[in-house]
Amino acid sequence: MDTAWVLCSGTGMICAYSTLRRAVLALYTLACVGLDERVSMMTNFIDCDTDAMKVGDRVRFTFNAAEDGTPVPTFVPCEVASCQ
Repeated sequence: MDTAWVLCSGTGMICAYSTLRRAVLALYTLACVGLDERVSMMTNFIDCDTDAMKVGDRVRFTFNAAEDGTPVPTFVPCEVASCQ
């Protein structure tokens, strides 16, 4: 399979996701996001209500800082960020 960089708008929808939990606390949510340009990207969601997420929800790309300050690509629900 060939891979390539593709310039994208940063919006798409959740194709699949799984949330790792300990007791009732959601620790980590891994997801496959289908971007509007028909490419997909594995990502995670931070600082959002994972219980309210569902396949088909619209999302927008953003960067979050890792513990060492490195920017990490993630997505947020469109209710949190404008997806126009």
